[in-house]
Order: sequence, then C-alpha cells, then structure tokens
Amino acid sequence: MAEQMQYLEAVTHFIEAGENMKAVQAAIQGRQWSRALEILEQQRDENDPEIAKCYKQLGIFSFFFCF
Repeated sequence: MAEQMQYLEAVTHFIEAGENMKAVQAAIQGRQWSRALEILEQQRDENDPEIAKCYKQLGIFSFFFCF
C-alpha cells in the first residue's frame, strides 16, 4: 500500500513538473492503468514513439492506431 502511494505521489509530482511521460511511467509502475491512460489521452501525438510504447505497455497498442 505504501509503495502504491509513492507512485501516486510521483505521478502528481511529474505532472506538476511538466514531465507527463514520466508521470505515465510512474502510473504504469504503480498499476494505476486508468490514470496512465488519462495522461496519455492528453498527450496524443501519433508520431511520438514514446507514447506508442506506453500504449503498448498498457496492452492497448492497437487502440492507439485506431484513430
């Protein structure tokens, strides 16, 4: 439980610092899948391989290319 709180705090910190992709990674590591997806939806750039990689980590790689 404490570890999950650290990830949640890290997500908040990274967002405040403007490091959204680091926030996504922290959310994924903290198993906050919906939070990671929420952050990714705001970063939508089909040409960014880092974003595609995060979608793949979430198991919805094909979803990314449906739009």
